[in-house]
Amino acid sequence: MRAQHRDSTLKDTPLAISVFDSEFLAGNRLQRLESIVLATPNFSGWEQGVSTPLFAIRGISSNSFGIGGEASVGFFVDDTYRGRINSTAVTLVDVEQVEVLKGPQGTLFGRNTSAGAILVRHFRPDQQRSVNVQLEAGENDYFGGYATANLPLNEHWALRGSVFSYDDEGDADNLVADQPIGDRDTRGAQFALGYNRGRFDAVLRASYQQTHSGGLGYETLDADLAATGGVPANPYDSVLATDIDTFDDIESSDISLQLSWELGNGMTLKSITAWHENDSPNDFDVDGSATFLTSASFADRNSETFSQELRLSGNSGRLDWVVGGIVFDESIDTTIELGYSDTNLLAGTPLCSPAFTPVFGACQDAVLEVAEQQGDYFSAGVYGDVNWQITDRISVGAGLRYSYDDKEFDYRADPVTSVVATLNATELNPSGNLLGYSTDGLESLQEDWDDWQPRFYASWQITPQHTWFANAAKGFKAGGFDPEATRELSVFAPEEVWNFDMGLRGDFIAQRLRYQLSGFIYDYEDYQVQIIENGIAQTGNVDGVDGQGIELELSWSPLAGLTLGATGAWLDAEFKRTLTDTGDLQGNRPVLSPEYTGSLTAVWRSPRYRWGSIGLNWLSAWQDQVFFSVLNLEQASQDSYWRHDARLSWYAPADNWRVDIFGRNLANEDYAIFQDDVGAGLVSRRGEPRFIGAAINYSL
Repeated sequence: MRAQHRDSTLKDTPLAISVFDSEFLAGNRLQRLESIVLATPNFSGWEQGVSTPLFAIRGISSNSFGIGGEASVGFFVDDTYRGRINSTAVTLVDVEQVEVLKGPQGTLFGRNTSAGAILVRHFRPDQQRSVNVQLEAGENDYFGGYATANLPLNEHWALRGSVFSYDDEGDADNLVADQPIGDRDTRGAQFALGYNRGRFDAVLRASYQQTHSGGLGYETLDADLAATGGVPANPYDSVLATDIDTFDDIESSDISLQLSWELGNGMTLKSITAWHENDSPNDFDVDGSATFLTSASFADRNSETFSQELRLSGNSGRLDWVVGGIVFDESIDTTIELGYSDTNLLAGTPLCSPAFTPVFGACQDAVLEVAEQQGDYFSAGVYGDVNWQITDRISVGAGLRYSYDDKEFDYRADPVTSVVATLNATELNPSGNLLGYSTDGLESLQEDWDDWQPRFYASWQITPQHTWFANAAKGFKAGGFDPEATRELSVFAPEEVWNFDMGLRGDFIAQRLRYQLSGFIYDYEDYQVQIIENGIAQTGNVDGVDGQGIELELSWSPLAGLTLGATGAWLDAEFKRTLTDTGDLQGNRPVLSPEYTGSLTAVWRSPRYRWGSIGLNWLSAWQDQVFFSVLNLEQASQDSYWRHDARLSWYAPADNWRVDIFGRNLANEDYAIFQDDVGAGLVSRRGEPRFIGAAINYSL
């Protein structure tokens, strides 16, 4: 495990953490982050679109898809930071381990991990020759698969690589635009070249992934609007009708180089250099109907990042420590286009009549508002963490990080001429632009922030089988920019949090029954939230959020070949007193913060016979009600539901062949992954319906 920036076991890690190894990931077909949510207590969210995923840890998230803000849940692939939420839409192929770290991780992982961090680690090249190939097929004309190979080149060099491709026609059809919805056409490859000689180790990695889909799939719940497209206002009937061809694409490339030197005297120096590029344009129908009301797009959304980190770790006697520093540079730009119709939005009112033209102007059949945005962001951090083993059973530790952010945000938005803009005009925003204030040209906003993030922790091995831990940490998330009515209102402040965890983990019955139990409490200040209007998320600060909860994970192996698991979580998270135009948010729950969640898993493998063996992997997950808006409206929520996934397998006698039959959402539960009024009526997007498929796997 790398949660401490040095190797440790789960029992020795004083954090609330969920860990998934390659066997569990493959057995339960956890190929994307949204599937890992099912088995992780107090981790929630979905990919609402491939470029618009939304994940929350303990109810804290960021659903700002603009370029001026960043995520609250940090995402790291092979020790490299992916700063954009759309960079989390990765396909998990040849992954050795995933760690979900809960609570602030700023001391070791930096700002923008105020809710937690997700660590994905791929297998590294080694001296064992291997090949693994899998082909899959299923409903919705689904076909795909991957191939992975590890090739030793000589005693020091090894090469490992994977290629993958998945085509899925989706779960719905857009009858007007004649296109699939919920589809995913994904292609990708990843390669790693490893070198090891004596005390020196190096790994060069490169990866590429491209995914195309038919868009977010918003469907209107207004019966009259749905009727204009000849479909019912039902998000679960596999048909919808929108007036535009929607899409949601993502393309990402990565190169990283990790160097490690064992310096002697227990010290190791590690260098991590990384480059990441992400393109994620999309176009979606805000009203989800065949009538042209409102559409929005992020055109040419591109980000490019470079980072360099150095870590020096060591141990001496009873001291175990790490110090390091990192610089991170990002250049990002996008063009936001908002289209709408005066004529349709104002239908049924006299404002479009000639009598009102002298006052409001003539109604426009089509209005296009365009905002150009560009960000140049620089951040740096230095940190240190030390653990003191006081006795053989008791240890204490502390860490501290200093973070600095310097951000420049360039913005341009020409004023528009429309009746809607005239009605939206205020003294602060005289042009009435819906995306933010208008400018006479390119304007620049610049801010810098810094912060100290301490951490204190302790661990006590009560018995050889049971360990108690406690952890107190501060989290920090940098401020940012989101164009509002004025230049001054377009800057939002950083958010800060103090979090305290305490827990027990251990085992009973000769390690056949394992458990993790933790409790936490946190206090957020200046929490950054998003209110969606006109299809665009506007970010601002609220007073804060108070939260507390409990998390439990159990694993039991009652018989040889059988492992049963269970998780459960309780979360009580509420906004502090915060006055808005729609009322006081005090007492409301944050977005995607179910009060209760749980899961049940079973992994069974029969004894080997001459004809082979059979196996079963089962995963059932339950989630309480969640809200899609900070306003906590019942119409913008999803009630509690169960989801059941399974894989039934036959293994050849030599274990080199395997045949699977698998299913997701076996009970065909209807549930929404988004439902809210985003500016032109209530719209909804369904979660994945039942899916059945088969796979064949060969390994050497």
